[in-house]
Amino acid sequence: MKSDIKDFLTFEFERIGVPLQEPQKDRFLAYLREIRRWNRTVNLTALQDEAEIVRYLFACSALWPLPEEGSAGRCLDVGSGAGIPGIPLKILHPEGQWTLLERSRRKASFLKYVAALLGLSGLQIVCSDLRELARENSFQEEFSVVVSRAALKLSRLVQDCLPLMKPGGSLIAQKGEGLEEEIVPAAGICARFGGELKGVQEISTPWETRIRFVTIQRRRP
Repeated sequence: MKSDIKDFLTFEFERIGVPLQEPQKDRFLAYLREIRRWNRTVNLTALQDEAEIVRYLFACSALWPLPEEGSAGRCLDVGSGAGIPGIPLKILHPEGQWTLLERSRRKASFLKYVAALLGLSGLQIVCSDLRELARENSFQEEFSVVVSRAALKLSRLVQDCLPLMKPGGSLIAQKGEGLEEEIVPAAGICARFGGELKGVQEISTPWETRIRFVTIQRRRP
């Protein structure tokens, strides 16, 4: 069965043009095993099937439209939950420095365990609320890229994330239904806090689904 899921993992990433090296495959398989094991007691994801986790959590993470500095700069994953998209992106781009922000202590414990198990250096887990993090001086203007997978309303994300971003840095949020209602108030917040709404991008997947991303950039002085 392990061989079958490994072949499936390899195939699904190849479908999106992302060939995996053997160490990456091993890390994804160990990550998959731990998500399924911890999910019995910690609500990490509603997905139960291995194939769905590989497709919609792992492979879809590789489709995030990160700017160039996203593969090697300092990045923040807001409301990381099961570690999506931060851990898959860290596996794919090990040179990047990632901070995973998760307010749930149980989920943060899972993230710390997985980071150690997978041997992922340059990966920091912070158990805190976004608003609290935004007030900490040590995180001000620290991140080139901030990502969030439908964790909060867009206006809240913009207000609290912009102070954490370097000038020229990008906030990329995956959003589903209701995005149209969030865009107008978020644009107003952008204007007040030094951000600029760069646009909405929709990406089609090989699995007949579409993912929408909103990109907001912090203005340079």
